[in-house]
Amino acid sequence: MMHHLSTLTSFGLAFILVNARHSHGQELLRGGKLPTLDLELASTKNIEDEDTYLQRKGKQHKGKAGKARILPLDIPLDRAYDVQWNPPGYPELRTSGLAPPFYDQETARDGHYTFAKQNEDGAMTMSLVRQKPDGTVCSVFNNIEFQAISETVLMTLVDEYYGTLIKGKGIPAGDGDGVYDTAPVDSVEIAEQWLIQNFQQKGKGAVATKIDVPIMSCSGSESDALPNESKF
Repeated sequence: MMHHLSTLTSFGLAFILVNARHSHGQELLRGGKLPTLDLELASTKNIEDEDTYLQRKGKQHKGKAGKARILPLDIPLDRAYDVQWNPPGYPELRTSGLAPPFYDQETARDGHYTFAKQNEDGAMTMSLVRQKPDGTVCSVFNNIEFQAISETVLMTLVDEYYGTLIKGKGIPAGDGDGVYDTAPVDSVEIAEQWLIQNFQQKGKGAVATKIDVPIMSCSGSESDALPNESKF
């Protein structure tokens, strides 16, 4: 029976390693623990945009309106991978063939991954981006959907089919295959809380900052850049 996140906060299965071998000779990682997220907290401690934060603090933003909000996350490059997977990815997610995200396969990648929020045609979208050491940001995938979640992984959907996996801090980084007990993601707020718990930047708080220039694609393709006409 499929269980939604709202029913999963009261129990979990033990996290175990399965002594099984994939065809590539890699040990499969079994992430058997379902998420124990505080749903009441998720509704109040999701990431704020900078204007909301400053307004709450009785201050005003001194810059011009930003086109995207960059979430204060530091996702290491070795924790985000394109994968072969089994849609819809719940109640069990099986991943193999892990590789760097398709539009970010430079040999000299640096920095870290995070997410950008944008308002497109009145709807809020989330995009996977890479923030470089100099602070500049490039777009990896536009309009990400959050598909499946466990305590240790977050599965995202690109173009309604392709999967990109984010490995949380509770399991080893790297391109090892895995099998995880998962649940569907009921809301973006649930995914944001999971991201905050695993990858919140130190000293930054849960406040998204503005980017006032177009975000170009990491692959150099203009068609994969984030739209720059969005307004908040």
